[in-house]
Amino acid sequence: MSAYLKDYIDNLRQNATVQNEKKESPEKQLRTYKPLTEQITELMQSLPYALKNKPWSMQELVSRLDGKYRDRPHAQLVGIALRQMGWTRKRLWNTQYQGVRLWIPPKQP
Repeated sequence: MSAYLKDYIDNLRQNATVQNEKKESPEKQLRTYKPLTEQITELMQSLPYALKNKPWSMQELVSRLDGKYRDRPHAQLVGIALRQMGWTRKRLWNTQYQGVRLWIPPKQP
């Protein structure tokens, strides 16, 4: 074998060992997943009173929550969790909102 091939093979072996070490290293911590209902209640408790009672769009909620398998949860799952918690969905038909669907939180005692 030529010196070029030996160097090339040695390089490949070094790269493979480095990649295997990266895969085996415990640097990636497993995320702990909280159910969406818990995440939503924690989110609402962390907000000031004025923001708690405002109507929320689905995009606003999804962007503030963590998903189980991906970074963000699916909107359908968020909708199911919101209905379980007593939230209602309403579509606003005026010039400001132009038919957008908003989620309204339940009345706080």
